[in-house]
Amino acid sequence: MKCGARLWVDEQWLKQNAVKNVVWQLPVIQSNLTDHDWIHPKVKYHAFINDNSICDKYSQMTDFFETGIEESELMKNKELACKKCLKNLGINYS
Repeated sequence: MKCGARLWVDEQWLKQNAVKNVVWQLPVIQSNLTDHDWIHPKVKYHAFINDNSICDKYSQMTDFFETGIEESELMKNKELACKKCLKNLGINYS
């Protein structure tokens, strides 16, 4: 079992069961200066389960933001995805 800052991940369970519950989204950041939400132009798609990215970098309400991509499209273009999220899901990055 791997301990993250916000999320305990049983890697074997994740590889077998969580893929169907994964939401791939771009992380949305709120500006402290303008109070607007924005997406960094060079950010990668991250895999979210229960509103937390499995790489432990981001947390956001995945039902609220519409920044997603179909998993089939992302698997054709893996360079658009976070390498750590792919690794944690047992997906080969190549």
